Amino acid sequence: MKVCLETREGKILDICTCPNEEKVIRAIVLGYEEIWGNTIELGHTSNDPIVTNWESSEILVENVDHPGEFHEWANDFRVKGM
Repeated sequence: MKVCLETREGKILDICTCPNEEKVIRAIVLGYEEIWGNTIELGHTSNDPIVTNWESSEILVENVDHPGEFHEWANDFRVKGM
């Protein structure tokens, strides 16, 4: 799977590729949530475009066997529509 971030402006930023396992994707999402919370949310800065665009963005996953077919990662950490 490819994990991506869709910004408020609709730009898709690749985060990484990983196994298609819920626990792996959840760990990636929670890791970035923690990084964002400890930097930008507290008034600090980051040079990482994923971190700086985290707020108000959507997490998408893409099956690498079907490029261009994105699914939204839901708040309950399950992939919608898959």
